[in-house]
Amino acid sequence: MEPDRPLQPGQPLPAAARVGLALVFLLLALLATRQVGSLDIGFHLKAGTFVLEQHTWPRTDPFTYTLRDQPYIDTSWGYQVIVALAHRLGGAPGLVIFHAALVLAVFGLLYRTARLRPIDPHLLPVLFLAGGLAAEMRFEARPELLSWLLLATVVHILERRACGRSAPLWLLPIIHLAWGNMHGLFVLGWIAMAAYLSGTSREGRWPDRALLRWTALGFVAPIVNPYGWRGLLFPFTLATRLNAGNAFAQSIGEFVSPFGITATDQFPFVPWAPLAGFWCFVALSALGVLRAPAGRRLHAWLLWLPFMALAAKMMRNLPLLVVATLPLAAAGLTFAGRAAAGRIAAWRRGRGAAEAHAPGRFGLPVRRAALALSMAVSIVIGLRVITDAYYIATRRPERFGLGWNRIALPVDAARFAVDAGLGGPVLNHLNFGGYLMWALPVPVFIDGRLEVVGEEFYAAYRAALASAERLDARAERYGVRWMIVPYSINARLLGQVSRDARWRLVYFDHLAAIFLRADAGAPALRDPAAADPVTAVDITTLPGLGPTARPGAARRWLDGLVHRQRFPTEAYNRGLFHLFRNDLPRAAAAFAAATADSGGRYYETYNNLGAVLHREGRAAEARACYRIVLEDRPNQAIARQRAGAGP
Repeated sequence: MEPDRPLQPGQPLPAAARVGLALVFLLLALLATRQVGSLDIGFHLKAGTFVLEQHTWPRTDPFTYTLRDQPYIDTSWGYQVIVALAHRLGGAPGLVIFHAALVLAVFGLLYRTARLRPIDPHLLPVLFLAGGLAAEMRFEARPELLSWLLLATVVHILERRACGRSAPLWLLPIIHLAWGNMHGLFVLGWIAMAAYLSGTSREGRWPDRALLRWTALGFVAPIVNPYGWRGLLFPFTLATRLNAGNAFAQSIGEFVSPFGITATDQFPFVPWAPLAGFWCFVALSALGVLRAPAGRRLHAWLLWLPFMALAAKMMRNLPLLVVATLPLAAAGLTFAGRAAAGRIAAWRRGRGAAEAHAPGRFGLPVRRAALALSMAVSIVIGLRVITDAYYIATRRPERFGLGWNRIALPVDAARFAVDAGLGGPVLNHLNFGGYLMWALPVPVFIDGRLEVVGEEFYAAYRAALASAERLDARAERYGVRWMIVPYSINARLLGQVSRDARWRLVYFDHLAAIFLRADAGAPALRDPAAADPVTAVDITTLPGLGPTARPGAARRWLDGLVHRQRFPTEAYNRGLFHLFRNDLPRAAAAFAAATADSGGRYYETYNNLGAVLHREGRAAEARACYRIVLEDRPNQAIARQRAGAGP
């Protein structure tokens, strides 16, 4: 029988723990192998190409025609050069593989750091699973992945020092020198160094003078960047745009707090698995820090508190808490678990239990069960990631694979614009700006670089999208010749432009619509909306509304373990396009096609088909559709009302 005592540094993991940890790392690899869908990847590729070709760094923005005079401090230029080279070598698969390798390197280094102290081998895979799920929403092609790796490296060096091992402290300023030219989050390294410097001593003396010297050099090293002091202070300037009252924080989904997340236009889905992982990790890491040995408790708290505050502020910061505190949490949980097991065993002996229940053995079955559960969860989620069921279940846009994510990025619309020779100033949505900046031969109107856009221009841009008069004023001011609209997230804008005789629809797909100014002298293109069929919808041919049964919830979930899942995005979004333009017959036909193509798996197709039928006066058929909606969403108010199920 395996001994129930902490695993010392250098001792191999028991077989069960090795299998559990391997399954967690396999799950991390699968989660990181997702199609390139980051809204920012385009401007990173564009900027990296600019540096490689121009052999200099941008000083003012060269990628938009509206902000050319705006100062541009590009703190991510090093990362951008790397991803531009990765794309040249391997295209989209090269980008996916590079970023997946970064994710695995981060968690591999966290494992090595955790093994510097005694750990409980049963709880280690549980902690890594919780941390991996909490972080996975940010497994994207972003420079912050390099920040995670550099932060994990800093924590590893500092933890080696705190454990009394040899530690290359001289690497700290070198890491921060590189970090200052890779990403603006180099300030996270400052937090980690300050925490260890304040909370640890060397040979009974405080402060640790060697650590103090190298920490001081680490603080000033990032000043060696193309922008000098401005680059060093830039993260503090950018941080002001993340406050709750800021226009960016109020409208960008990744700035939502995990403590108050609901499905809204700003954050259109609720990611249950990442949130569950976050809450589990918070509980486990807090317990680990709370029960850390006295000599390590101060720097553990000094590290956990600021990173917990960052994670509580917004979803994009959840991985930072994981990277900074997972190794300390693993060590603290070992002591917490043994202390709890000892107290329970003592209580049992006091009630006459057998002496065989020595302190520590009572908790072993529980920890084994936790390990087994983590293995099962890793397998189940991994299978559902491969089939995309994991993402589709909460209607997330991510997809497993190595290519471009056409659900998230306007790949097809950009190709059309290039092939059709659309030129001149374009008015684009912020979400599309990054990709279009890279895919089009012309500069864009706006993109997601907060350091360039600024609050004033961003507020004017949002006001233009909300008002026909302001939109036209912006178009006149900048000489806009064409516009690309992500209609599924801005239905009002699509309807407004469709009714405006000054704009002409020339293209639409499952994600974007392109309009030209009527006087733009555009190529003669027929109305693409007219190409969609106008057919009478017979709902009795649809699953659940006729002789064909709709698969039940359990069957749909189990099917996601073995078969590739596909949300009917093409037909469904075309239905939205026609619905927003008040073309009800074509909308009904598209929603009916989406329902049939998906076998009736998704309640949204019935919900929108019901909405169209209701507006067409086909009340009985609409009620039938809404009854299907209530099978999956019994509390949806409109469906209950229109199905006759009460208010």
